[in-house]
Amino acid sequence: MRRWMRAIGAAALLAGAGAPPATAQAALCTGEVTVTGEGGVTAVPDLLRVAFSAEARAESPAEAFADASARVRAVIAALEAGGVAARDVATSQISLDALRERGDGDAAPEVVAWRAFASLDVAVRELAAFGRLAEAAVEAGATGVSSARLEVSDAETRLGEARAAAVRDAIAKARAMAEAAGLALGPVLTLVEGGAAAPRPLAARGLAMAAAEAMPVAPGERTLSARVTLTAALCPAE
Repeated sequence: MRRWMRAIGAAALLAGAGAPPATAQAALCTGEVTVTGEGGVTAVPDLLRVAFSAEARAESPAEAFADASARVRAVIAALEAGGVAARDVATSQISLDALRERGDGDAAPEVVAWRAFASLDVAVRELAAFGRLAEAAVEAGATGVSSARLEVSDAETRLGEARAAAVRDAIAKARAMAEAAGLALGPVLTLVEGGAAAPRPLAARGLAMAAAEAMPVAPGERTLSARVTLTAALCPAE
């Protein structure tokens, strides 16, 4: 954020370069120009978030819960043994449900079993290790591998760069318009962000097969973009 603000401050100063002195601006700079600037940077995703789940069914809730709990503990141990840090493993869901079957006639549904379910949200920072980690998790007791999505770990920093580029683009457009009109570009009056677009997490499908084969993960390249609306004063050319 500080880097972005410094870049914008410098750009704002450049916008006023060549304009009349500040003491005369109020009287001379009576016009305004409003433009939209856009900027973007490319980044290679370096983080894969994936859900490892464990499900167990039993006649009693205690048995189902105990089985699922044991599976989750074993999966966590397998992931940590594979190099995943504890801070990158978080429980995202725990549930215990009764499984019922309809009775004959008007009889109420009967509980025939219990289902326990738990899911872990895991951040894989070494993309090449995903296949190996998925295989280890399934062997340890995971019954599902899903919701995989690729992300850029320093997205906010890169978005700051995109915002700064958008401001520079807006100032360049405003200056070109001012010069075309025979005027000088004065100081920036307002600067509003019109929306920064971080790349949506890219889903990677079919990951349940990772247990059978070390599945490669191709990160590709993503674009992070920003848009700003800038209003600057128009001053008489020197």
